[in-house]
Amino acid sequence: MKSVKEILNPILVLFTICAVAAILLALTNEVTADIVARGDTERAELEQREFFPEALKFESGKAGLNGALYDYTAAFDKGGELLGYSFVTNARGYGGDISLICAVEADGVIKDVKILSINETPGLGMRAADESFLSQYEGKKGKITLSSGENGVDAISGATVTSRSITQAVNIALELYSIINS
Repeated sequence: MKSVKEILNPILVLFTICAVAAILLALTNEVTADIVARGDTERAELEQREFFPEALKFESGKAGLNGALYDYTAAFDKGGELLGYSFVTNARGYGGDISLICAVEADGVIKDVKILSINETPGLGMRAADESFLSQYEGKKGKITLSSGENGVDAISGATVTSRSITQAVNIALELYSIINS
């Protein structure tokens, strides 16, 4: 028969290993979270040139919605006229957070949508990053739905959660546009 010490030793060793691993993972996440967020913002500023190539001046800011702060960049032409905004937004997808940048023209019409980060199911959810899906948002204004109607987009078959998440992130950008322009 084993003694109490022989039974508890392996349990304590395993517990210690798990605790140390959990602490190290938490610290790594804490250190890298700001770096990842900064990278998304820097990428968004670089993409701004692609969205508004005629812009000579960009101004960055933050806008709040439902208790969360979102980064945006306003683009201006040489005369100081507003060309539009790009908003960095995100939503929870099937495989994790989906981060995107949504360019909205000065009149509130979506100019372009680009994925910054996505980790969805290969072959299904990852099709959401394809231009054929994202181009559905271009030219739309106001709240977008998953439907074939006037202000709707068609969901990706087999990836409804991902389609819904991207639509939610685009709608957040449109709400932020409304807040900034009210």
